[in-house]
Amino acid sequence: MAVFTIFQAEDSVDEEDVEEVSILEETKEDLKRIELAKEKQKTGPTIRQADLSNIADEDIVTSDPFFCVQQVYKTSPALVLEDIIVDLHQELQEAFVEVLDKLATLISQISKHPDDVSLRVLRVNNEQLYKDFVQYPRAVALLKYARFKLKHGDDIKEILNQRKCSDVLEHNIAVGHGSVTDEYFLYLHEPDMFGDYRSWKEWIDFLSATSITLDEIIRQYKSVTRRHKMFDRNALEEALVLSGCARPSLNS
Repeated sequence: MAVFTIFQAEDSVDEEDVEEVSILEETKEDLKRIELAKEKQKTGPTIRQADLSNIADEDIVTSDPFFCVQQVYKTSPALVLEDIIVDLHQELQEAFVEVLDKLATLISQISKHPDDVSLRVLRVNNEQLYKDFVQYPRAVALLKYARFKLKHGDDIKEILNQRKCSDVLEHNIAVGHGSVTDEYFLYLHEPDMFGDYRSWKEWIDFLSATSITLDEIIRQYKSVTRRHKMFDRNALEEALVLSGCARPSLNS
Protein backbone atom coordinates (compact mmCIF):
# COMPACT_ATOMS: atom_id res chain seq x y z
CA MET A 1 0.00 0.00 0.00
CA ALA A 2 2.84 2.34 0.82
CA VAL A 3 4.47 1.79 -2.58
CA PHE A 4 1.24 2.51 -4.40
CA THR A 5 0.83 5.69 -2.47
CA ILE A 6 4.30 6.86 -3.40
CA PHE A 7 3.72 6.23 -7.11
CA GLN A 8 0.39 8.01 -6.94
CA ALA A 9 2.04 11.07 -5.43
CA GLU A 10 4.72 11.03 -8.12
CA ASP A 11 2.08 10.83 -10.80
CA SER A 12 0.30 13.80 -9.24
CA VAL A 13 3.49 15.84 -9.22
CA ASP A 14 4.10 15.03 -12.88
CA GLU A 15 0.63 16.23 -13.81
CA GLU A 16 1.17 19.51 -11.95
CA ASP A 17 4.48 20.01 -13.73
CA VAL A 18 2.79 19.45 -17.07
CA GLU A 19 0.06 21.94 -16.22
CA GLU A 20 2.61 24.58 -15.18
CA VAL A 21 4.56 24.10 -18.42
CA SER A 22 1.36 24.33 -20.45
CA ILE A 23 0.31 27.60 -18.76
CA LEU A 24 3.79 29.04 -19.28
CA GLU A 25 3.72 28.17 -22.97
CA GLU A 26 0.26 29.72 -23.40
CA THR A 27 1.44 32.89 -21.67
CA LYS A 28 4.43 33.11 -24.00
CA GLU A 29 2.16 32.67 -27.01
CA ASP A 30 -0.18 35.40 -25.75
CA LEU A 31 2.74 37.78 -25.33
CA LYS A 32 3.93 36.99 -28.87
CA ARG A 33 0.47 37.74 -30.26
CA ILE A 34 0.31 41.04 -28.36
CA GLU A 35 3.72 42.10 -29.67
CA LEU A 36 2.71 41.11 -33.21
CA ALA A 37 -0.47 43.17 -32.94
CA LYS A 38 1.53 46.18 -31.75
CA GLU A 39 3.88 45.89 -34.72
CA LYS A 40 0.94 45.72 -37.14
CA GLN A 41 -0.52 48.88 -35.62
CA LYS A 42 2.78 50.68 -36.14
CA THR A 43 3.15 49.62 -39.77
CA GLY A 44 -0.53 49.55 -40.75
CA PRO A 45 -2.67 52.43 -42.12
CA THR A 46 -3.02 55.46 -39.86
CA ILE A 47 -6.37 55.69 -38.08
CA ARG A 48 -7.75 59.23 -37.98
CA GLN A 49 -8.41 60.30 -34.41
CA ALA A 50 -11.50 62.29 -33.43
CA ASP A 51 -10.77 65.98 -32.87
CA LEU A 52 -12.10 66.79 -29.40
CA SER A 53 -10.42 70.17 -29.10
CA ASN A 54 -13.60 72.17 -29.77
CA ILE A 55 -15.94 70.35 -27.41
CA ALA A 56 -15.37 72.75 -24.51
CA ASP A 57 -16.12 75.78 -26.71
CA GLU A 58 -19.26 74.15 -28.08
CA ASP A 59 -20.47 73.48 -24.54
CA ILE A 60 -19.98 77.16 -23.70
CA VAL A 61 -21.99 78.23 -26.73
CA THR A 62 -24.95 76.06 -25.82
CA SER A 63 -24.93 76.27 -22.03
CA ASP A 64 -23.63 79.73 -21.05
CA PRO A 65 -26.50 82.26 -21.27
CA PHE A 66 -24.20 85.28 -21.06
CA PHE A 67 -22.06 83.96 -23.93
CA CYS A 68 -25.20 83.43 -26.06
CA VAL A 69 -26.43 86.96 -25.44
CA GLN A 70 -23.02 88.54 -25.84
CA GLN A 71 -22.49 86.89 -29.23
CA VAL A 72 -25.76 88.27 -30.56
CA TYR A 73 -25.05 91.77 -29.26
CA LYS A 74 -21.59 91.66 -30.84
CA THR A 75 -22.53 90.26 -34.24
CA SER A 76 -26.18 91.07 -35.00
CA PRO A 77 -27.16 94.62 -36.01
CA ALA A 78 -30.85 93.82 -35.28
CA LEU A 79 -32.04 96.86 -37.20
CA VAL A 80 -34.72 95.47 -39.52
CA LEU A 81 -37.67 93.70 -37.89
CA GLU A 82 -38.55 91.72 -41.00
CA ASP A 83 -35.04 90.26 -41.27
CA ILE A 84 -35.13 89.18 -37.63
CA ILE A 85 -38.53 87.52 -38.08
CA VAL A 86 -37.37 85.63 -41.18
CA ASP A 87 -34.25 84.41 -39.39
CA LEU A 88 -36.26 83.49 -36.32
CA HIS A 89 -38.65 81.43 -38.45
CA GLN A 90 -35.74 79.64 -40.08
CA GLU A 91 -34.14 78.98 -36.69
CA LEU A 92 -37.26 77.74 -34.88
CA GLN A 93 -39.66 76.43 -37.52
CA GLU A 94 -42.37 74.59 -35.54
CA ALA A 95 -41.65 76.55 -32.33
CA PHE A 96 -41.73 79.86 -34.22
CA VAL A 97 -45.24 80.98 -33.20
CA GLU A 98 -44.79 80.01 -29.55
CA VAL A 99 -41.53 81.94 -29.09
CA LEU A 100 -42.67 84.94 -31.15
CA ASP A 101 -45.89 85.10 -29.14
CA LYS A 102 -43.91 85.21 -25.86
CA LEU A 103 -41.75 88.02 -27.23
CA ALA A 104 -44.80 89.91 -28.43
CA THR A 105 -46.46 89.51 -25.03
CA LEU A 106 -43.43 90.84 -23.18
CA ILE A 107 -43.14 93.90 -25.41
CA SER A 108 -46.90 94.48 -25.20
CA GLN A 109 -46.84 94.34 -21.40
CA ILE A 110 -43.97 96.84 -21.28
CA SER A 111 -45.80 99.24 -23.60
CA LYS A 112 -48.92 99.01 -21.44
CA HIS A 113 -47.09 99.16 -18.11
CA PRO A 114 -43.88 101.16 -18.68
CA ASP A 115 -43.69 101.97 -14.98
CA ASP A 116 -43.28 98.27 -14.10
CA VAL A 117 -39.48 98.10 -13.95
CA SER A 118 -39.47 94.35 -13.35
CA LEU A 119 -40.59 93.84 -16.96
CA ARG A 120 -37.56 95.76 -18.21
CA VAL A 121 -34.86 94.13 -16.05
CA LEU A 122 -34.18 90.58 -17.26
CA ARG A 123 -31.44 88.60 -15.51
CA VAL A 124 -29.44 86.82 -18.21
CA ASN A 125 -28.83 83.73 -16.06
CA ASN A 126 -32.51 83.28 -15.31
CA GLU A 127 -33.43 79.71 -16.22
CA GLN A 128 -36.86 80.58 -17.58
CA LEU A 129 -35.48 83.44 -19.66
CA TYR A 130 -32.99 80.99 -21.17
CA LYS A 131 -35.74 78.50 -22.03
CA ASP A 132 -38.01 81.17 -23.51
CA PHE A 133 -35.54 83.39 -25.38
CA VAL A 134 -31.81 83.24 -24.70
CA GLN A 135 -31.22 79.80 -26.21
CA TYR A 136 -32.48 81.18 -29.54
CA PRO A 137 -30.09 83.82 -30.98
CA ARG A 138 -32.76 85.40 -33.18
CA ALA A 139 -35.06 85.81 -30.18
CA VAL A 140 -32.25 87.67 -28.42
CA ALA A 141 -31.84 89.76 -31.58
CA LEU A 142 -35.51 90.74 -31.32
CA LEU A 143 -34.94 91.89 -27.74
CA LYS A 144 -32.02 93.93 -29.02
CA TYR A 145 -34.28 95.39 -31.72
CA ALA A 146 -36.73 96.34 -28.93
CA ARG A 147 -33.82 98.37 -27.45
CA PHE A 148 -32.84 96.12 -24.57
CA LYS A 149 -29.20 96.72 -23.61
CA LEU A 150 -26.75 94.24 -22.10
CA LYS A 151 -25.65 95.65 -18.74
CA HIS A 152 -23.46 94.49 -15.87
CA GLY A 153 -25.10 94.12 -12.48
CA ASP A 154 -23.18 97.05 -10.99
CA ASP A 155 -24.49 99.34 -13.74
CA ILE A 156 -28.05 98.16 -13.19
CA LYS A 157 -27.67 98.69 -9.45
CA GLU A 158 -26.66 102.30 -9.98
CA ILE A 159 -29.49 102.95 -12.44
CA LEU A 160 -32.16 101.43 -10.21
CA ASN A 161 -30.85 103.16 -7.11
CA GLN A 162 -31.21 106.48 -8.89
CA ARG A 163 -34.81 105.58 -9.73
CA LYS A 164 -35.41 104.20 -6.23
CA CYS A 165 -36.21 100.77 -7.62
CA SER A 166 -33.44 98.77 -5.97
CA ASP A 167 -36.00 96.21 -4.74
CA VAL A 168 -36.37 94.96 -8.33
CA LEU A 169 -32.67 94.16 -8.50
CA GLU A 170 -32.66 92.60 -5.06
CA HIS A 171 -35.49 90.28 -6.10
CA ASN A 172 -33.65 89.24 -9.28
CA ILE A 173 -30.48 88.49 -7.34
CA ALA A 174 -32.35 86.61 -4.61
CA VAL A 175 -33.99 84.40 -7.24
CA GLY A 176 -30.61 83.66 -8.77
CA HIS A 177 -28.89 83.06 -5.42
CA GLY A 178 -25.96 85.16 -6.60
CA SER A 179 -24.28 88.53 -6.25
CA VAL A 180 -24.90 91.64 -8.31
CA THR A 181 -21.21 91.69 -9.30
CA ASP A 182 -21.61 88.21 -10.83
CA GLU A 183 -24.67 88.99 -12.93
CA TYR A 184 -25.55 90.52 -16.30
CA PHE A 185 -28.94 91.86 -17.29
CA LEU A 186 -30.92 92.76 -20.37
CA TYR A 187 -32.21 96.21 -19.49
CA LEU A 188 -34.71 98.37 -21.33
CA HIS A 189 -34.24 102.02 -20.41
CA GLU A 190 -37.29 104.25 -20.11
CA PRO A 191 -36.64 107.90 -20.98
CA ASP A 192 -37.70 110.47 -18.41
CA MET A 193 -41.28 111.31 -19.28
CA PHE A 194 -41.16 114.64 -17.42
CA GLY A 195 -37.64 115.68 -18.34
CA ASP A 196 -37.84 114.70 -22.03
CA TYR A 197 -41.42 113.93 -23.02
CA ARG A 198 -40.66 113.81 -26.75
CA SER A 199 -38.09 111.01 -26.29
CA TRP A 200 -40.42 109.16 -23.94
CA LYS A 201 -43.34 109.43 -26.41
CA GLU A 202 -41.17 108.12 -29.26
CA TRP A 203 -40.04 105.22 -27.05
CA ILE A 204 -43.51 104.18 -25.98
CA ASP A 205 -44.89 104.57 -29.52
CA PHE A 206 -42.07 102.38 -30.86
CA LEU A 207 -42.85 99.63 -28.35
CA SER A 208 -46.59 99.82 -29.07
CA ALA A 209 -46.03 99.68 -32.84
CA THR A 210 -43.64 96.74 -32.49
CA SER A 211 -46.13 94.88 -30.31
CA ILE A 212 -48.98 95.48 -32.77
CA THR A 213 -46.82 94.39 -35.73
CA LEU A 214 -45.76 91.17 -34.01
CA ASP A 215 -49.34 90.35 -33.07
CA GLU A 216 -50.44 90.91 -36.66
CA ILE A 217 -47.65 88.75 -38.06
CA ILE A 218 -48.64 85.93 -35.70
CA ARG A 219 -52.32 86.27 -36.64
CA GLN A 220 -51.61 86.27 -40.38
CA TYR A 221 -49.13 83.40 -40.11
CA LYS A 222 -51.64 81.24 -38.27
CA SER A 223 -54.26 82.09 -40.88
CA VAL A 224 -51.98 81.26 -43.81
CA THR A 225 -50.81 77.96 -42.35
CA ARG A 226 -54.40 76.90 -41.59
CA ARG A 227 -55.59 77.87 -45.05
CA HIS A 228 -52.75 76.36 -47.08
CA LYS A 229 -51.47 73.77 -44.59
CA MET A 230 -47.88 74.89 -45.18
CA PHE A 231 -45.24 75.81 -42.64
CA ASP A 232 -42.35 76.79 -44.90
CA ARG A 233 -40.82 80.15 -45.79
CA ASN A 234 -43.59 80.83 -48.31
CA ALA A 235 -46.14 80.88 -45.51
CA LEU A 236 -44.10 83.41 -43.58
CA GLU A 237 -43.56 85.60 -46.63
CA GLU A 238 -47.28 85.69 -47.31
CA ALA A 239 -47.95 86.51 -43.64
CA LEU A 240 -45.40 89.33 -43.75
CA VAL A 241 -47.01 90.78 -46.85
CA LEU A 242 -50.51 90.58 -45.34
CA SER A 243 -49.31 92.17 -42.11
CA GLY A 244 -47.65 95.02 -44.01
CA CYS A 245 -44.19 94.10 -42.73
CA ALA A 246 -42.65 92.70 -45.93
CA ARG A 247 -40.16 94.51 -48.11
CA PRO A 248 -40.84 94.67 -51.88
CA SER A 249 -38.28 91.91 -52.53
CA LEU A 250 -40.48 89.36 -50.77
CA ASN A 251 -43.41 90.23 -53.02
CA SER A 252 -41.49 89.65 -56.22
